[in-house]
Amino acid sequence: MKPAVKEVADILKQLYELYQKALVLGSSIPNLEPSAIVDILDQRSRILLQTSKLQNQVKELEADLAKQSQTPSEAAFLNEQKTRLHDLSPRFIEQERRVNSHLKTRLVSIRGDLVSHNRSANAIRQYLSAPQSKPLV
Repeated sequence: MKPAVKEVADILKQLYELYQKALVLGSSIPNLEPSAIVDILDQRSRILLQTSKLQNQVKELEADLAKQSQTPSEAAFLNEQKTRLHDLSPRFIEQERRVNSHLKTRLVSIRGDLVSHNRSANAIRQYLSAPQSKPLV
């Protein structure tokens, strides 16, 4: 196997592992406290930044490989690695949809709480600023 083919395969394997990590992190989001959710989302975004860098490397290496002749077994091997990676896509997209839905629901809940607290604060402020009645004694 050519070193370039092995390098592309290794990067595709790294991509697969990173996407698996992102899936594991994303599946834990609905059960966590808000502070932990922020940490998980930060970790996930760092993982996704790594994957974009690796994808760019794969594109460059594949462009170099296209100039060279590949054996059918090397091409099949790379296609198998790519297919394995593409099989994660529907799961990842579904998880992104669920995470976004969960975060939007949480945002609506937080906004509702803020409105309630704001109304209470306004009521207290009005009560405190209202003219005080004097005792009739």
